Formats: sequence, structure tokens, C-alpha cells
Amino acid sequence: MLVQDRGIEIIGTRADIKDGVDFINRHHPDVVIINCENPELDYSHAIACMLKARLGACLVCLDLEKNQIYVYRGELKEVQRVEDLLKVIQD
Repeated sequence: MLVQDRGIEIIGTRADIKDGVDFINRHHPDVVIINCENPELDYSHAIACMLKARLGACLVCLDLEKNQIYVYRGELKEVQRVEDLLKVIQD
């Protein structure tokens, strides 16, 4: 459904988080979509690893059970003073 008439190219799928992070490191996708439906799993570590692996990418977590989409964007900011931290928080 995503690919039809939308100009989206799916470059791969992975079932394992470690394999997914390795794939992101090798292929540098602009968008990463993961299934976050399993309530028994904590996805925070996976999200952090994926965002660190591909700064600037958009990470979309789908929870189709709850009809929710979580969107994360990886950024790296230099922080040298408290004011730098406050600016990041306010942006």
C-alpha cells in the first residue's frame, strides 16, 4: 500500500532489532518504520539505537493495535552551556 503511487522505495525488512540497526548503518535510509505492537517489549532501547545509527532519519513506530503512530527524529546538537540545553528543550 505504501509503495503504490507514492514514490516510496522499501529497501528492506528486518525482524531482529540488532539486524535492523546493522541494516540502517549500511543503507542509511531516510525513514525507518518499526512495528511497536507487542506490549511485552520495551522499544526505548531499540529506538535509541536506531536513531543513533541514522541521525537525521525519521523513525516511525506503528502500533496498529491501538491505532497510534509515534514519530521520532534523530538529531545531534552540541551543548556547551546551559543556554544551549535550554534552546534544545524550547525548540
